[in-house]
Amino acid sequence: MILIHYGELFTKGQNRPYFQNLLLRNLKAAVPKSRVYLEAHRFLMELPESADETAALDAVVKVFGVANYAQAIETDGTDIADLVPAALTLLKGKNGPFKVEVSRSYKNHGLTSIQIAQQLAAALEEKGMKMGVKNATATLNVEILQHKALVFGQKHAGQGGLPVGCTGKVITLLSGGIDSPVASFLLAKRGVKSVYLHFHPFKDPQEAVRRSKKIQDLIRQLQPYTQSTSLYLAPYNFFVLDALHVPERYALPLFRRFMMRVAQAIAEKEGAEAIGTGENLAQVSSQTLSNLNSIGSATDLQVLRPLLTYDKKEIIQLAEKIGTYAISNQDYIDCCQSLVAKHPATTTKIRELEKLEERLSPTLLQQTLDASVLLPVKPSG
Repeated sequence: MILIHYGELFTKGQNRPYFQNLLLRNLKAAVPKSRVYLEAHRFLMELPESADETAALDAVVKVFGVANYAQAIETDGTDIADLVPAALTLLKGKNGPFKVEVSRSYKNHGLTSIQIAQQLAAALEEKGMKMGVKNATATLNVEILQHKALVFGQKHAGQGGLPVGCTGKVITLLSGGIDSPVASFLLAKRGVKSVYLHFHPFKDPQEAVRRSKKIQDLIRQLQPYTQSTSLYLAPYNFFVLDALHVPERYALPLFRRFMMRVAQAIAEKEGAEAIGTGENLAQVSSQTLSNLNSIGSATDLQVLRPLLTYDKKEIIQLAEKIGTYAISNQDYIDCCQSLVAKHPATTTKIRELEKLEERLSPTLLQQTLDASVLLPVKPSG
């Protein structure tokens, strides 16, 4: 089985069961056919005989809310004779020397933690295992419960954070670039469930579905972390035609304000409470402090910008870690690139942009929504 500990959930007080139940649900979804249950302040995941243990461990490490995890064996009793076979199984094929660390959730065991560790180490040494405390290269851990024990090897760090779904639903703007997939990952780490919105350059909605493979691939790569499958594909050609009526240098901030309005309309339909973006302070002309303020004012919803203070190197490193970087570097037509002016406006005022928006068609938002499609993105395989 796999022993799973959570971290931040300890701080949730009387609300902790709500977060535990969500984490339990997400763990079951990550490793189908496994039996997952809560025992005291830990989760135990029992794998079926046919399970691929390596794949299960890889799935568990991507579940937000998991602080650490380890391969474990549950024993039928707490005597040294019960612990030795499990320890030998876990240490098989590994090089020592090993040390033993014991904790007792059940304090009425006849031996102290130190005594159990010493006796188990001695018994393993008799079986030919190389043991040692000062020069140990690996640790064998034992948790003593009332009628059984958990014997487990090295703990591996999980993603931490909060279980996806615990903080609500967000409409996340997803481009084909590097930043927005990383932003989605970070939002999921804080328990957010994303519904994605992508603006495409194609006139025909079905063509947009066919040619949005890169966007779908990004979502699939993120799914083990985010558990998000819904993608709205919205055209931006209606806006481009209307933008001919406004000065070129203002086209991009106006479009980003329009994106906020489309996102808000979809949020009302989906029951989402905020909009998530990959915007990063001062990275490009549309992301100056002035422009971010002007863009955000177009919606009544909160705009969540988890990458706001990251530098590009940090974003790329995180994209490489989660596997989206190579996909993001594939050729694709980015809607915002076609609206970048030779001399873009880096400082805008809300009232100034509102005045320019009066030149746009009053049916622009509804036209775009009517031509949008909802595409469920199935997981790989």
